[in-house]
Amino acid sequence: MQKNNKKNNEKGITLVVLVITIVILGLISIPTAINISNIIKVNDISLFKDDLNILSETVSQVYAQTDSISDIGPIYNGSMQNIPINPNDNNTYYIINAHELNNKIYAKTGTYMLSLSYGTGNYEIQPGSTPSSNDIYIINEQSRTIYYVKGFENSNGETIYSYPQNYTNIEVASYVAPGLPWGDQAISAINSHSGLQEVEYKPAVTSTQVVIPSDKNGGATEQTFTQANLGTQSLKWYVLSADENGVNLVSQPTRTTVEFKDAGGYDNGLYYLNEISTKLFANESGYGVDSSRVHALNLSDIKKAAEGMNGSSYNWDTEMVQASREDTYNDGQVGTKTYTYTPSNTKFPQIYGTEGNVAKSTNNPMYDEEVPSNYEPISGDLINSTSKTASTLTVNQTYLYSGNNETTKTRLGDFGSSGIGGELFNSSGTNYWLASRCVYAFSNDAEFDLRRVYSGYLGSGRLCASDGNRSNPSHACRVVVSIPGSRVNVANDGTVSLK
Repeated sequence: MQKNNKKNNEKGITLVVLVITIVILGLISIPTAINISNIIKVNDISLFKDDLNILSETVSQVYAQTDSISDIGPIYNGSMQNIPINPNDNNTYYIINAHELNNKIYAKTGTYMLSLSYGTGNYEIQPGSTPSSNDIYIINEQSRTIYYVKGFENSNGETIYSYPQNYTNIEVASYVAPGLPWGDQAISAINSHSGLQEVEYKPAVTSTQVVIPSDKNGGATEQTFTQANLGTQSLKWYVLSADENGVNLVSQPTRTTVEFKDAGGYDNGLYYLNEISTKLFANESGYGVDSSRVHALNLSDIKKAAEGMNGSSYNWDTEMVQASREDTYNDGQVGTKTYTYTPSNTKFPQIYGTEGNVAKSTNNPMYDEEVPSNYEPISGDLINSTSKTASTLTVNQTYLYSGNNETTKTRLGDFGSSGIGGELFNSSGTNYWLASRCVYAFSNDAEFDLRRVYSGYLGSGRLCASDGNRSNPSHACRVVVSIPGSRVNVANDGTVSLK
């Protein structure tokens, strides 16, 4: 009997041991699960800190402390409500464009930036738009503190957005936003800058179409213009000039040409060039450029840019008239030649104006560029049938000619030899219209033209003539947008970047 009791006791002890072992293992497994979760969080935070170090180091290599960082990416307009802010921040934050920053560091050092573990939105930035995700890194313009908008939860349950996040012991940044405040000094610096400045501007995307009907254009085939066929999103933009309203940028010539024909083209050409510009090239939300800040490039724009670059002693009108007088076709009479034609040679477009039955030469100044706000395109004006006819026709020549040669470049001064002037009068570039009318007077007839730049020469394209002849030239157009001064950074040397 005692022997059997011993065996039973041995079995009982084994069961107790087993239960105890199971309990112990269960207790051990709980902190193990907790520790694994913490390890994952610690690893995430570590990768996050690595990202901040990569971005901070790359920014410091690409941008000097006094450089503007406005081209680092689009402005961030999202909420900062839950993010602890560095007290040295100003109010401007940029979304870091990882691709562009990578290109900049490679151009400067020959090595690429390390890939980021987070911030997928920083790799998805498209022109004219910002990422919708909050998985992005942003940077403050002044303190250059970098924040992760989405944030990370650490092992203590606290969400962190930057590192370090306690700014108590951080000294006030010595960085001061670079450049000139908007005003006369900034305007002067921009206008006197002689180098060609390319600035990234993108029109707001629109499905709008601009149609030039046949009956409003001398019988030319109807034309339809869209952002797609003009290539609006791929055009480069250059600084043209600056004034109290802002910085004026000019586009490359459009990818599609615009045909104007006969008296209808002369009457309505300026209207349609400006319609194309205002309807398809504005971007109010992105750059503060509404339709009132957009127009087709005209002669006055070029005059302003040339005089700004060459200084107060330079007079564009004097130099251009003199350059034109050196052209043998002008008989040395640009700006002063007046012709009166007989009844067999007295046709003129309707918009040229009449006084009794005689054309008004005073309606055709050197800068015939204004389109009234209430203007309605004239229908069916053909030089041989429906145009105006005077008993006598008197005109003043306002044609200007600027040859692409050394003499003319000397007359253009710095404007002709470099920078934006050299780009506008590029002999190998695309021919384009200027939204300006002129009259080219000969002894036997008068041409009614739109100004153009052709093979690098400032001249004009004939649309119709007082003897009834007509033409239908086709050229690209160029657009001018005025960026408000509040949306522009201006360095001391006149270099421009957009905010």
